[in-house]
Amino acid sequence: MNLSDHQTLSILATGQTVIDVANGKSMEPRIIDGQRIMIEPFQHREDQLLKVGDIVFVAIKGKFLHHQIIEMKGSRGPFVIGNIHNKIDGIVTIDKIYGIVKPLPK
Repeated sequence: MNLSDHQTLSILATGQTVIDVANGKSMEPRIIDGQRIMIEPFQHREDQLLKVGDIVFVAIKGKFLHHQIIEMKGSRGPFVIGNIHNKIDGIVTIDKIYGIVKPLPK
């Protein structure tokens, strides 16, 4: 399907789950380039807990990524975000996380 980041954000903002196609190899082997993924909205509720290893749809340094939480300070962050090879993209606050990404069966 390959939605734009703007389209993905718009759908997530309505509380709906997004089905899309992953691009790139930075999360292989957990998510393969071209694999279908499901992005569930992250609505910042207290009962929606994130953990190290979760793959998130996140805004960081002016772009959107499907990368993982490498480290966190408490359940509400801040969060260190990076790829599967632990290459760090940066640190974000919880309000920059828009969705939780799950690979769909190949």
